[in-house]
Amino acid sequence: MRSPPNRVLAATDKASAIVTQMAADDGDIDSARQTFMKNATAGKDAVQSGRADCGTVEASLTRLEQIEQE
Repeated sequence: MRSPPNRVLAATDKASAIVTQMAADDGDIDSARQTFMKNATAGKDAVQSGRADCGTVEASLTRLEQIEQE
């Protein structure tokens, strides 16, 4: 079983590859990456402050891992 940091890195790489493949231009890629990073930071902060539980984050990470490139 992969450790959580490796899972997050793998999911991030996968999302980045999908965005790069689907983006119309570099502006779309930059915008998507900024949004992703903003939401990742907000998620981390929510878990650390107790506003989100680890089970919810685990379910979200699992859904992200299951996204397939078309």
